[in-house]
This record gives sequence, structure tokens and C-alpha cells, in this order.
Amino acid sequence: MSDIPVPHPDLSTKARLGLTLIAGGAVANIYYNQPLLGLLVADFGPRAALWVPTGCLVGYGLGIVGLVPLGDAWPRRQLIIAQLLTLSVVLVVAALSPNLPILALASLLIGFLSSAAQQAVPFAAELAPDATRGRIVGQVMTGLLSGILLARTVSGFVGAHLGWRAVFFAAAVVSLAMAAVAAATLPRTAAKRLRYRALMLSILHLAKTQPVLRNASLSQALLFAAFNAFWVTLALLVEAEPFNLTAAGAGLFGVIGVCGALVAPV
Repeated sequence: MSDIPVPHPDLSTKARLGLTLIAGGAVANIYYNQPLLGLLVADFGPRAALWVPTGCLVGYGLGIVGLVPLGDAWPRRQLIIAQLLTLSVVLVVAALSPNLPILALASLLIGFLSSAAQQAVPFAAELAPDATRGRIVGQVMTGLLSGILLARTVSGFVGAHLGWRAVFFAAAVVSLAMAAVAAATLPRTAAKRLRYRALMLSILHLAKTQPVLRNASLSQALLFAAFNAFWVTLALLVEAEPFNLTAAGAGLFGVIGVCGALVAPV
């Protein structure tokens, strides 16, 4: 670990808004597919309902473990921009997928690169003053939670009227826009001289020595699993008898959860 101090610029209102938008815009990509599962099953068969959402969620977990720690070694601004630009390319590949294996692989990469959302949260905590850190992180988390929930509503509506491929094309445009937001609003920070291997070993050390961290990680993992077990299967449930809703109808359920996102800063 380097003993050279790293200057931390103030977190401006512009940067705070940028991080909030980036958190929501990035994380939304792993949930766009869920209201579209009925459409994907119609095109690629029943296995699409398993491999596409699973690929996104597994990729997201791998990104949190493998990419997010890089923010402690490299400037987070550059990492966020690079992830979002690469993500836009992968989203186009997903939109053009001719078969399920390519779409499943693209889904894995979408989840992996969408971990840019989890770069935004520690970046906000790193830059925020001590007195307002909780409130500012809560605001960024509101953006992240809103992205999780509203992604389903937007993708369900677009998918029902324009098809599932249009959702991924639109998401690619949004990812490019988020990269532009990051370039325009986020402050530059100096790189820290940390090796990737040391970062990975530090995670293992923390898990080994901090029982509170282990318990928190386990509880959050179980919550994440339960959350997605509900939402992934919801679309297929409400599109079948006796409900007969479209992808747009399935997506509207996301609006219900926005109330929870709005109280995050509080």
C-alpha cells in the first residue's frame, strides 16, 4: 500500500447527481430482461428463462468481486467510463443475438460490466464530507434502487410495443449517455499504488477476521437471492392464466417498489 496521500476533491452537486444517475442507469441493465422473459422464451425456448437472467446476475456478482475492488487501485472515474463504454458494445451484441448461447454470454458480460453501479456508491462515500456522508450515499442508493425497479417498467413497456431487441438497443444508448455523464460530472482522482493481488487478498483477510462483515454479507446475499427469485418468476406468472398480462403489465409491478427507494436517503 502506498503512503503517498491521494487528494480528494470535494463532492459537488453536479458530481453527486452524476453518481446518482450512473448508479441507476448502470444497475438497470441486469434487470431489463426480467419482464421480457415471455418474449425471449417465445424466440429461444424455455431455457431462455433460466440462462438470460442467471447470466446477468452471476456476471453482476463476478463484477462486484472482480472489478469493484479495482476502484481502490485505479481512478474510479476512468473505471466507470471504461465499463459503461464497453457495456454499450455488449448490449448491442445482445440486441443482435441470433441464438440463446450468444445472448446468454452477452448477459453474463452485461452483468459483469453493470457493476459500474457499485463503483458509484463507494466513490460517493470516498468524496463526501464526514458530516453528510450518510445522506449523500443514501441519495446515490436511491438512484440505484430506482434503476433496479424502474428498469422493469421501462423494458416491459418498450418490449411489449417494440420487441425485446429494441430494449437492448435503447439500453446501449443509455449506457453511452451515462459514460458521457461520468466524463462531464465526476472529478478526477489520483491513482493509488495497490496491486490487484493485494486487493483480492485483503478481501479474504477481512472475511476471515471480521465476523460482522461475514454476517452482513450472508444476510445481503440471501436477500438478493430472495428478491430475484420473486422478480424473475413474476413476469412468467402474470403473463399466464388467469392474469394474461403483457410484458408491459409485468413491468408495472416495478412502480410499486419505488416507494422503498424514495425513503433510502431518510
